[in-house]
Amino acid sequence: MKNEFKILLCLACLLLVLEAGARVFETLLSKDVQHLRELPAQAEKLRAASQDAFKILVLGNSLARCGVDAPLLTKELKQQLQREVVVAVMHPDGSRVEEWAYGYRRFFQQAGAVPDVVLLITGRVHLTDQLKSVSDMGAFYVSGQDTGFFAQSSLHGIEDTSRFWVARASALFAHADRVQPLVFYRFVPGYDATAQGINQSASRALTAGSPHAAKPLTCQTLAFFLDGSKPSGARFLIASAPMPEPYSLPVEVLETATRAGALVVDAGKTLALPVERFPDRYHLDDPGAETFTRFLLPPILNLAKGRP
Repeated sequence: MKNEFKILLCLACLLLVLEAGARVFETLLSKDVQHLRELPAQAEKLRAASQDAFKILVLGNSLARCGVDAPLLTKELKQQLQREVVVAVMHPDGSRVEEWAYGYRRFFQQAGAVPDVVLLITGRVHLTDQLKSVSDMGAFYVSGQDTGFFAQSSLHGIEDTSRFWVARASALFAHADRVQPLVFYRFVPGYDATAQGINQSASRALTAGSPHAAKPLTCQTLAFFLDGSKPSGARFLIASAPMPEPYSLPVEVLETATRAGALVVDAGKTLALPVERFPDRYHLDDPGAETFTRFLLPPILNLAKGRP
């Protein structure tokens, strides 16, 4: 029994050391975590702005980070509006509507840092319901105020509930999905090729008539997001990001946005850019970002001036 106790004690101490390390060095794990931890500072930019300032939040994922030229946006809006302009950003890589809705509520709306306009940049299906990571939601996005609603609407079963609460309490668990690839890529031969093969097989299965492929699209989180933001007075401009091939936002997204009074600019359908503007076949380069940003200026100015 003494030996077993010593082993358990050593394991507990090891976990405590790893937990402390995960908390201290978490921003070194990925730029994404660093960005998440900087969101309170982004909110403070809006909160500290003068009463006459025009405040805009650029919200999205890497499509927003690479697609919107924030300095250009600030410069052009200042020139057109002849007033102070404050631009804040929230664009965690790989995020989608669940992260945007709860992250916006936690870091901006509930913190008293409400922008005049939320510029929401999306891809084809980022605004439809498809919760990606319960752990990330617990660790980074869902506020204490929203915990009850999120648990009721999105946690299904003991596994989801356990992952949510453990990630909320433990940085080590919350970052497991980030640490695991770093370790496997370095120490497991062939992990990169194997992981890509698995992902490609899963993608082919979804497009080959599997039961999941036929699942109807829903936008309950988007509706919750837009309707819940109305009392704050923020206005929403939803813009699809251009891609190498034109695409349209799903009808379900358009209908949900219209019902909530959000303005939609379907740039993915209407803004055709040459393929060289997409060096990785997905994200815009700097000239492409300038073109997209200028494309968005007229509808943003209309919202800034109180026009529909």
